[in-house]
Amino acid sequence: MARMGRLLAALAMASFGCVGQAYGADCNALASLQLPNTDITSAKLLPAAPYTPEGATTPIAGGALPALCEVQATIRPTRDSAIEILVWLPTDWNRKYQQLGNNGFAGIFKYPEMAENVRRGYAVASTNTGHRNTDSHDAFQVGWGIGHPEKVTDFAWRSVHELTLKAKEIVREYYGRPARYSYWNGCSNGGGEGLMQAQRFPDEFDGIIAGGAAAYWSRAATAQLFFSSQLVDHKITEVQLRAINKAVVQACDANDGVVGDGLIGDPRRCDWSPAALVCRPNQDPGTCLTAEQASAVARVYAPVRDPASGRVLAGGVTRGSELEWIRRRLGVSVSAFGVSNYRLVFQDMTWNGSSFDLQRDYLKLDALFRDRNAIDPDLRKFRKSRGKMIQYMGWDDSSFTPGWTVQYYDKVVDKTGRGNTDRKKLEDTREFYRLYMMPGVGHCGGGPGAALTRFDLVTALEAWVERDIAPEGIKATNDARTLERPICPYPQEAVYNGAGDTTKATSFDCRQPLNRIIESGIDVGPVKPTRAARRAYEDDDYED
Repeated sequence: MARMGRLLAALAMASFGCVGQAYGADCNALASLQLPNTDITSAKLLPAAPYTPEGATTPIAGGALPALCEVQATIRPTRDSAIEILVWLPTDWNRKYQQLGNNGFAGIFKYPEMAENVRRGYAVASTNTGHRNTDSHDAFQVGWGIGHPEKVTDFAWRSVHELTLKAKEIVREYYGRPARYSYWNGCSNGGGEGLMQAQRFPDEFDGIIAGGAAAYWSRAATAQLFFSSQLVDHKITEVQLRAINKAVVQACDANDGVVGDGLIGDPRRCDWSPAALVCRPNQDPGTCLTAEQASAVARVYAPVRDPASGRVLAGGVTRGSELEWIRRRLGVSVSAFGVSNYRLVFQDMTWNGSSFDLQRDYLKLDALFRDRNAIDPDLRKFRKSRGKMIQYMGWDDSSFTPGWTVQYYDKVVDKTGRGNTDRKKLEDTREFYRLYMMPGVGHCGGGPGAALTRFDLVTALEAWVERDIAPEGIKATNDARTLERPICPYPQEAVYNGAGDTTKATSFDCRQPLNRIIESGIDVGPVKPTRAARRAYEDDDYED
């Protein structure tokens, strides 16, 4: 009888062509699934076909989606909550679950990222974090939070946690078994959410990819407001920003041992001064700066400090990232991200930044988003749960400054790493958490033509979690695929071996240059930061 039962199950699977129908619930039946504080609004089986999201006019790029069961639901942990979630359950399932992070203030589902990973066989899920974005091109709408503190909490952390719990139950119900592995994948806000998962809910994901992490949310918003105000107030044009970038690259391009590739390996070794670009008599003003403009640019590179105490609030923007300032329109208008955050602070959608007082106001934003700031360096529980995390950050990121990212990693080593020396603490931390700093890359991608923006971290994380193959140098290429290079786990960086083709990854080795950790006793590489750059790095700190 048992043998006959297995045969009937196999025939059912062949007949339906759907793992879910063979081993779990029928897709339509999920509409009646009972979950705490949750209304399942739709459950339907979709054939393999191109997918056009609600409100869109064109299908998601990349071709047809595989056959899948689509579940939509609304979670209401409080009376003022309406957390919408979307779960895709592919017929050809790899027995893994992947949850996608958000960008900006969310308000939408991450359809492109969901499509990419459901094609890989993942069950995938996304949330709008508790509110709908009425304009998909504006990631900084915050009217939903005015007068709705519970919705702000949903956005800050609760929606992601609720999605995790509910989506995993939906997966279990549909397939008749839980996912073997659960992964988090996000950049920007999603990177910060990934860090928060490791800190706040350390046993919910086996592996986490945290990119361009919007971790110290309140301080980053304050810094963006300050930086952009400097550029706007002093009328620094795009032409001038391009001239600055050209001068920086000419001065510091060779610091990584390769001349002419347009990449600055570690901007902390670049101490180019904007004063070098102050206009000479009769010089074209589009190719130089006034003395006042040069001072303003210097303030953008410097850490943001509390005017009263002098305490560092946020690290400065890196030299070489000026093209990213253009992409983020930081010289055109005051940072929309910064303004939106303070509109929530003052509960005023007309606030435009003109009354901003750094000393007085940043404390209010800190208080509002205390639960959103993912800054706890104690990851011992995440390590104990056998979790693995890959974090990546572009050295040209001007939205969430790279200096804070490396400081956070150093603090995790100090707080979480086991051992009686800095070397042992670093080695222990690398067993479960690795940071990759990417030359020339802006916020979650983009950058100059040489920027190494193409890489596959999902495969690297799968190998680490599932087969204990730790990632070392991860090969990355530029968009044109004319340049490739390994991206090395911090504090290592790619160092040219002096003999091979500089456009090939095989011509580079991952080595450890001088930095704060290595000064304490770890191997010293061949290239050292300048004294000024080291001072700037040491200033770029934060308080737990």
